[in-house]
Amino acid sequence: MSAIEAMRFALARWDGAGLARAARLAEGARGELETRLATLWLAWLRGTPWREEDAASIESDAGKLRAADLVIDGASTRAIALLHQDRIEEAIGVARRAARMASTEGLRGPHALAAVTLARVRAAAGQPVHATRILESLGGWVSPAWSGWLACERLLVSGAIGTGTEADDACPAARAASALAAVLEAAMRGDRRAFDTSAASLRVTTAALGPISRRAHAMTGLLDPHLDPDTLDEDVAEFVRGEGASLPLGLGGLGVSGAHDDATAWILRTPRGAGRRVARAGLALAGASPIVATQRRTGREDVALAMLALAGDEGVEYAQLHRRVYRTPYESGIHDATLRVLAHRIGARLGSAGRVQARAGRVALMVSEAVVVPDPRCALSMEDRVLNVLARHGRSTAREVAAELDAPLRTVQQALRELVEDGACREEPQGRKLEYVVEDTAYSEPTGV
Repeated sequence: MSAIEAMRFALARWDGAGLARAARLAEGARGELETRLATLWLAWLRGTPWREEDAASIESDAGKLRAADLVIDGASTRAIALLHQDRIEEAIGVARRAARMASTEGLRGPHALAAVTLARVRAAAGQPVHATRILESLGGWVSPAWSGWLACERLLVSGAIGTGTEADDACPAARAASALAAVLEAAMRGDRRAFDTSAASLRVTTAALGPISRRAHAMTGLLDPHLDPDTLDEDVAEFVRGEGASLPLGLGGLGVSGAHDDATAWILRTPRGAGRRVARAGLALAGASPIVATQRRTGREDVALAMLALAGDEGVEYAQLHRRVYRTPYESGIHDATLRVLAHRIGARLGSAGRVQARAGRVALMVSEAVVVPDPRCALSMEDRVLNVLARHGRSTAREVAAELDAPLRTVQQALRELVEDGACREEPQGRKLEYVVEDTAYSEPTGV
C-alpha cells in the first residue's frame, strides 16, 4: 500500500494517528503534495479550520504534476473547506467536478472521497434525497474501511440505521456510527434513560472528531425536547425556536422517522411557557399528546395552531395571525369574527388539553397538559415525498410511487413531471413502462481499477 493509499484508508476511518503515520511515508515530488494534503486532512479530523486556498493550491500543483488522483483529492478537500465556510453553491460545484473526474479516471479511492463529500454538501444544501442516492450507490463498491463514515452520513441524512458497519472498536468512524444509532433508536422508542446514557456516550465518542462532533451535538438538541435551546449552536437554536423550515446542518434523517405525518418537526407546548420544535424522531421523548394535522387542503388551522403553540401564553396579535394564516392584511372589525371562528375550531381540536383565548386584540393558546402539534412549515411537499421513494428504490414507475405513498396517481404524475422539468430526476423507458430515476454525477461505480 502506497503512502497516499494508506492516508486515504486512515481518513476513511477518521483515524488521525494512522493518517499521521502514513504521511511520514510520503516521498519525492508527489510526497510533498501528499504531506500538504495530510496536513489539511488532519486539521479536519481534529476540528481545526483551514483555508480553502490551501486545498486549491494542492489541486493546482497536482495538475502540474499530472497527478490525477491528487487533483481529485485536492478538489474534494477544497469542497469540505467551502462547506465549513457555508459557501454551499461553490462547494456543490467543486465536489461534483471532483466526482466526475474520479469517475472518468476510474480511481476508486479518490472517487469514494469525492462522492461522500458531495453527499455531505447536498445534505447541507437541503437536498437529502440526492445525498441519500449518492451514499446508497457507494455502498456497493467502496472498501469496508468506509463503512463507519457512510453509516454516519446515512443515518443523519435519511434516518437509516445500517447493519453493514465495519465491526472495529479501533475505528473512530465506526464507533461514532454506533453511538449515533444508539441515540436515535432510544429517541424513537421514547426511552428517556437509554437516551440520556446514549447521548452522554455520543458526546464522549465524538468530542474530538471534527467530521461529526458539531452534527452529533445538534442531533441531540433536535431530538431532546427538554434540552435548553441556549445550549445549542446558533443555527440549531434558531430552528428549535421556530425559525426556518428545514432541519439544520443536513440532519434531514431526524425528520423522516416516526409514525405521525409528513411534518419533519413538531412543536412541543407545555403549561410552563412558549413552545419549541423537536425533530419528528424525538416525539416519543416528549411524553405529550399529539394533535394531528387536519386533512383540509388549506391547512389554515394547522398553521394557526403551530404559530400559537410557539408563541406561549402571551399569544399573537390579531394582525400577525391573520397575515400568516390568510396571507392578506388584517382589518379590524372586518376580520375579527373570522379569527374568533378559527380560535373556536382550534380549541375544539384541543379538547381537555387546552383552550384558545381571543381578546384584547390577541389570540393565545393555553394548555393544561403537554401537547405536540405538527409544524406545517416543516411538512414535506409531494415532490419531496416522491423523491424520497425514488431515492429508496433507485427507480420506480409513477404507479409504484403512488401505491407506496397511498396518493392519487394523477397527483404523483404531476409531481414527477415537475421534478423532471426541474432536473431533479429523469425518465427512462423500460419496455412499455416509463421509470423515473434520481441521478447525479457520483451515482455510478468507477469503471477503472
